[in-house]
Order: sequence, then structure tokens, then C-alpha cells
Amino acid sequence: MQLECVIRGDSRKTQEKGVHPTLVYFPMTSYEVAAEHAHDKGTLICKFENLVGPSGGGNVRAQREEVKKLLSFLDISFDEEKLEGILGNLFGGTKTFSCGQIGGWKKAFNFENRKLFKKRCSHLLTTFDYPF
Repeated sequence: MQLECVIRGDSRKTQEKGVHPTLVYFPMTSYEVAAEHAHDKGTLICKFENLVGPSGGGNVRAQREEVKKLLSFLDISFDEEKLEGILGNLFGGTKTFSCGQIGGWKKAFNFENRKLFKKRCSHLLTTFDYPF
């Protein structure tokens, strides 16, 4: 039910309790805003699948290239030692870290969630080049 509320961007339960919808945080809003600026000059899109590296089911080459791309975009100078330090500390270890596995969403989404997400958010999948 929670995942459905996030996908829909509303919550009948919160509305029933008299909470105004604008006071409830829905993570999809961030993706909507990001999609509006995805193709703007000065915008860099980093992909989770590239950042997680081998610990998250990806590969070290893609991880290295994504971090280098990000550092260059932010105009942060780095050498191999600094890059290795970043790569070595990139995966997990924070309070908000979940499983960090590529494709982990497949375990969380049931058939109805997938159907609803595709109906409501297919433009996001297209914008960020994700098959569903």
C-alpha cells in the first residue's frame, strides 16, 4: 500500500485523516523535477547502476567512469589515489542505505505496482533511459 501511495503521489489514508496532500512528501516529485531539467545544459545524470560497482551488482569500470564523470562535472581535481579512496568508500554504510543492488526494485514491486508505475511514470523511464 505504501509503494502504491508513492507511485500515485497521493494517499487516501492521509486525506481521510485531514492531512493536506501538499504536506505529505512523495519521492516521485523529485524525479518529476529532475526530468524537467534532464536535458538542460549544465545537468549531469548519474546512474545508480554505474555508481554501485561490484558490491551492488555492477562493475568497477562503469563505477570508475561514473565517478570520474561526476568529479569532472563538478570541476573537482583528483588523482588516482583520491579516486581509489572514493571508490573504496562509495557503497553502503549510511542510515539511509538499503540493499543497494541493481534490480532490487523487482523484489519490492508486485504486478499491480509495475502496471501502475508504467502507466503513471513511463515518461520518467524514457527520460532517464530505463527499460521497464
